[in-house]
Amino acid sequence: FQFPEASALIDRLGPEALQHLFMRMDAIVCMDSFPLHLAGLTATPVFSLFGPSLGFKYAPRGSCKTFLQGPCPYNEKFIKRCPKLRTCETGDCMKKFKGDFLAAKFATWWQTLHTA
Repeated sequence: FQFPEASALIDRLGPEALQHLFMRMDAIVCMDSFPLHLAGLTATPVFSLFGPSLGFKYAPRGSCKTFLQGPCPYNEKFIKRCPKLRTCETGDCMKKFKGDFLAAKFATWWQTLHTA
């Protein structure tokens, strides 16, 4: 899978400028963060990654929005946020996402968006 030639990395923007930019994008890939939740307020497709926060609770909702939840290496069960959120020694719930796995999930999601 290759990103379109229009892909870009940008410096920090204020909330209004960031949301305006999000509305002009083809898709957004983002981890759980303020920009993700701002992106969730737009109609733009969003592919998001969650680790110590529960995606089922916090991920943007909509038919063109999806998320992946990283597995806790300690088998912690939580309703909102992992109790080890600020004290986890490994951060493996995010670090252990494999590139091939992420690329395959993203490609499947992207294909679904463009065949509907």
